[in-house]
Amino acid sequence: MTLLIILLVTFSTLGIGGMVSYFVWDYYNQRKLANQRISDQTVIEIARENGGKVDIALLCENTGVSVKVAKTKLEYLAEHKMLSKDWQDMLFGSAGVYRLPNSQNENIVSKFLNTKGSLVKRIEALFDNSSHDTKSLPAGSPNKDAQIISLAIENQGTVTASSVCVKLNITIDEAQKRLEDLRQKQIFMTEVGQNGGIVYRLLDA
Repeated sequence: MTLLIILLVTFSTLGIGGMVSYFVWDYYNQRKLANQRISDQTVIEIARENGGKVDIALLCENTGVSVKVAKTKLEYLAEHKMLSKDWQDMLFGSAGVYRLPNSQNENIVSKFLNTKGSLVKRIEALFDNSSHDTKSLPAGSPNKDAQIISLAIENQGTVTASSVCVKLNITIDEAQKRLEDLRQKQIFMTEVGQNGGIVYRLLDA
């Protein structure tokens, strides 16, 4: 009887573990497929052409992908801070709406809800327009190299042209040029990312 109970518990545990493993595998597989179907750059350009905003329907319309793929891609970019959820639009019934973090139209509700930390920290973020405002910097500002390196440090030593484009509010071409300049100065090295794109890694990270 005891052996039977042990066997039942063992098989139940293996069954639950197998299901969890499958869901984890499926989650990462869906993300990989979404990244292969749509590049980060494509989503950013669509958002820029739409006033800094993009949603599932717009992404499906412009790329021909399924709703599931579009949703997965947008969630991936939000997780990597290339997009942020537009909470105000969601409150008014427009689900799955995202904005570029540096979009001029980013609203107060989004800024409050997307800021991590205590309530006091979130309130302070509403009145802080200095530390994160990269638009006020001239295009040739040397501070942008420091911002790129800082972005890499925040992201475990790696950046992509798309993430630099969003963070510094510059074009993809300028982001790639700056990253290449830093690579030639032996600040970064290049490697191939999981979705097949070029990733820049800090040499001293």
